[in-house]
Amino acid sequence: MDEKFWKVRRCMLEPVPEIFDAAKLLSAAADFHVAGNENDARDALMAADRPAIPDWCEQLWGGRGGLGNVPTDVETRAEVGAPSLERQARGVKSGREATP
Repeated sequence: MDEKFWKVRRCMLEPVPEIFDAAKLLSAAADFHVAGNENDARDALMAADRPAIPDWCEQLWGGRGGLGNVPTDVETRAEVGAPSLERQARGVKSGREATP
C-alpha cells in the first residue's frame, strides 16, 4: 500500500463531478417548482438523473450485493475501534443488538 492510502481522508471515495452537476440541476428544479414552472422543473429533475452517481454509490457500499462485496479495485483498511462488516450486517452496534 502506498503512503496516500494511509492518509486521513474527507471521504471514502472522491465524488464524481456529476454529483455537483446534479446538485445544481436539483436546485434549479426546486426554484422552477416554487415559481410554478412545472415543465422546467420536470426537465431539470430528469437532467439530474446521472448514471455515474449510482455507479459511484455502488463502489462505496460494495455493489448491489450489500456489505462484504467490495469491488476488487477498491482498497480497504482496518480502522481501530470500527465494527466489522459482519457485525454491521447483523445490526450489532457497540456489542449490543441494534433496535429497530
